[in-house]
Amino acid sequence: MTEPAMISGGPLKGRYVFSQLHFHWGQNDSVGSEDLINNHSYPMELHMVFYKRQYGSPEQAQLHSDGLVVLAFFYEVMPSDNAVYSEMVDYLPHIETPHTKFGLRRQLTLASLIPCARSHYFTYHGSLTTPPCLEVVTWIDFKHPIRLSHAQLESFRRLRTQHGFLTHNARPVQPLGGRNVWYNAGELNPDDADPATMGRSRGSSSAAPGGVLLALAPAALALLVR
Repeated sequence: MTEPAMISGGPLKGRYVFSQLHFHWGQNDSVGSEDLINNHSYPMELHMVFYKRQYGSPEQAQLHSDGLVVLAFFYEVMPSDNAVYSEMVDYLPHIETPHTKFGLRRQLTLASLIPCARSHYFTYHGSLTTPPCLEVVTWIDFKHPIRLSHAQLESFRRLRTQHGFLTHNARPVQPLGGRNVWYNAGELNPDDADPATMGRSRGSSSAAPGGVLLALAPAALALLVR
């Protein structure tokens, strides 16, 4: 039996098991991410959700403050298609209407969807971005974005709900609320992020005062993804 994908190390205590992934996007290439870095919004964001193995299930993990981890990856626009994503994007027309399913012809690995450079990331303790927005999540936001073409991003915007095109499915940026935000890199570059402009989603001009950006000692995050 194949072992599930797991993560450990970095800011985490224990191992976390992969549960699901999903995307958030906006109506154009300037907005759409739930997370901002230095007030910069990205057109799309990927969330990979993991639950702590000792709790046995995502449902049980949500009862604990350290129950979930969300790995967040940003997307930016490039002129040409991302070949790695081409196959997945080609499947999207098959699920443009609500409640439709389409089986992948070839299994996609989690590792293939994300950047190889994963040593630079922001992390802090926060909440789920969907109701009831439980404060049970260790957020890990990776600095280096994934690149897709405008046409590939448009394929996501052509998906539909019962009320029309799904052009925006991101939660508005929330205040930081005095949380500490940690940045993992050998040395902290002051230009990488400013605590004054980091909200719940790591960026907000209305962030609550008192947010502190701190540098972690280099801490490897083991992504046992397949």
